[in-house]
Formats: sequence, structure tokens, C-alpha cells
Amino acid sequence: MWRHLFFIDTERRITITADHGKELSTFGFSNERVAKEDWDDFLRDLARFHHASSRVIEELEAAGLKVYRAEWMEENLDALLEHEELKFMKGNEEFEKVIRHKEEIREAVRELGKSNWPTTIVHNDLVEANIGRCGGEEGTFFFFDWGASYGGCPRSDLGVFFVGGDCGVCE
Repeated sequence: MWRHLFFIDTERRITITADHGKELSTFGFSNERVAKEDWDDFLRDLARFHHASSRVIEELEAAGLKVYRAEWMEENLDALLEHEELKFMKGNEEFEKVIRHKEEIREAVRELGKSNWPTTIVHNDLVEANIGRCGGEEGTFFFFDWGASYGGCPRSDLGVFFVGGDCGVCE
């Protein structure tokens, strides 16, 4: 299966290859030919992942995964929006819209905290380039690039994908 193996670390479960072979492929959601069944499969596999991660979130948090629950986000919303890493966005029309609607966002986060959604791993960067499929068009979806992940509400991944990502649906 794996060709041109550059590096493998079985203890940390990391593999780097130049060619993953025919078994793995990226999947183009912005392609107009994507069928409803493909969307259903993607959402099913994402839900399965979120469900499975909800069972181990406490262990992951104990191991160092950052977990941001709704209560924390509500309390820290001002600091989050003024964070150093977001300074480059000041003046950006979309970011300024977020600032203007800060209280509505705070209320939405408050309501989210009242919901029964589990805390799961949130990928936080579900763009088309970070989604693949094992076994071709009928296979299971998998996700690349976990550098921005954290523990939180699984609905966040859908927000990133449909609003901030490049799925082709929300243009």
C-alpha cells in the first residue's frame, strides 16, 4: 500500500510518504458532480468521528488537549476577539461584522452551553484540502492536518466547513 516511505514512527503513529497509492484520494466537494449521497457519507463519517472522540475527551484533555467549553468561550469572548493573532483582521469587513454582532454571538454561545451537545475533538480546519477518502468514491472519509484541533462542540466543525471553508456551498 505505502510507496516511497520516508519516515515511520510507530510509537507516535506518524507516517510520511511521497505517494499514498490508489487506496487514498482527496475529495473535491466544490466539484458540481458531488452527489447528495457523498454529502450524506461525509456527514455520517464526521458524526462517527465526533461520537467516538466524545467517549475519550476526558482522557485527551488530561493528556494535554485544549478543551474550550461554551462557558469558557462566553467568559472570554472579548479577549478572543482582541487576541494578538487577529490583529491583522482589523478593518476587514467580515471581521468588523463579527465585532458589531459580538453580543449576539455571546448569546448564541450561552445557548450552546445549555444544549446537550457532547464535547468532542474539533478538527477546526475542515477545508477541502484536509479531507480525503480511503478506498475511492465509496470509501470512508478521513481528515488531514490536525494542528488547529481542540476539544469543543462538534457543531464548530460544520461552521468552519460550510462558512469558512471551501465546500462550494456557501459562495
